[in-house]
Amino acid sequence: MSIAAFGAAGTLALAACGGGGGNSGGSSGGTSSTGTFNSAVTGVVQPSSKTGGTIIYDNSSGPDSTDPGNTYYAFNWNFTRLYATPLMTYKSCTGSCGNELVPALAAAPGVGTNNNTVWTTTSSPA
Repeated sequence: MSIAAFGAAGTLALAACGGGGGNSGGSSGGTSSTGTFNSAVTGVVQPSSKTGGTIIYDNSSGPDSTDPGNTYYAFNWNFTRLYATPLMTYKSCTGSCGNELVPALAAAPGVGTNNNTVWTTTSSPA
């Protein structure tokens, strides 16, 4: 067995032993539910009524893009919503309601002119 293979096996074995103990996230103070594949498409999974505090958001892999308009995956849209506010965004609700574009920094949707090559947008008051 090569040293690299031995090191990889050791790392996997130690990783399997880790974790447990504290609650670093999840539901706190709200109704608890167990999420299944795509369950967040039509409803809220592990809702919370807790307010204030610190949110810790961790991705287990790198994003395909941090541009909300250039990403394919919904988890990236949610992640970028936490640190980047675009002019327009998707409504924050479940199901087909979340497909609706609404103003974020913009006061209203932009107006296209010159064959939609020039767009004018008015920002919301600060």
